Amino acid sequence: MPRPRKSQVSLVDTPYYHCVTRCVSSGVNFGYLKSLPHMLGVVLGIILLQLALAFGLGNIFKLYPVIQDVLKVAGSVYLLYLAWKIINTSRTKVDLDQNQNQKPLTIVDELGMRRYFSC
Repeated sequence: MPRPRKSQVSLVDTPYYHCVTRCVSSGVNFGYLKSLPHMLGVVLGIILLQLALAFGLGNIFKLYPVIQDVLKVAGSVYLLYLAWKIINTSRTKVDLDQNQNQKPLTIVDELGMRRYFSC
């Protein structure tokens, strides 16, 4: 008898599940070999974040908690800006050939994503 999906994958116990989801999606859409740079970018980004924390970024936040508050406000403003952009986009018909011109993310693209997603 098949198990329910919620018992197969625990999102609480799986770190960086949204990064894994993006990598799986890229692999399905573009193939394993073309998605390798994306996957390497995820791994490298996670390592860089962990190293930053290990070398004192957490201590900086403890010493100056106002920095964390400023980042929260800046992040909220950025999310509101993105919501405004989404609301004000024109509703045009999607071109079906548009997906054929897409490319998988590269290592540099994925490292850039680290700024926006706390993977």
